[in-house]
Amino acid sequence: MKSISKSSKVENRSLPEFRHAFAGLAAVLSADVISLGFHVYERFPDIDVPMHVAGGFFVGLFAICIRNELLRRRRIARAPWWYDLIFAVGFVAVVAIFWELYEFVLDATYVASHHLMKSQISVADTVDDLMNGIIGATFAFWVHGSAKK
Repeated sequence: MKSISKSSKVENRSLPEFRHAFAGLAAVLSADVISLGFHVYERFPDIDVPMHVAGGFFVGLFAICIRNELLRRRRIARAPWWYDLIFAVGFVAVVAIFWELYEFVLDATYVASHHLMKSQISVADTVDDLMNGIIGATFAFWVHGSAKK
């Protein structure tokens, strides 16, 4: 049985592959863990912005891969570009909401018990993080989602 990424690669080499999305997400999560371990967020609080943009980019890339795979398997029909953009941005928004919930739980448990700096400093910061993820998703769609199929 062919893997998803290999079968997509056969049809069109310009399409993003699941392995690219997973590798990017692994890199962002690894950078987050390393940053937490070395207290990078405390020294450079603005590092949060590119982390959320990169996370949004790779989750958006994953959403594009899902859409492309569904198109390839003929589970969905072609849609206008704006519909695909809404799908990618909506997918990222849902993931970003769960990520912000994870940060809230982390702040309420581990961070509070170890007297560290909170990652959720205000509602404005949370909304800013969500918007940065959406910007990353929009960029992913601009780079990979609007390519001719």
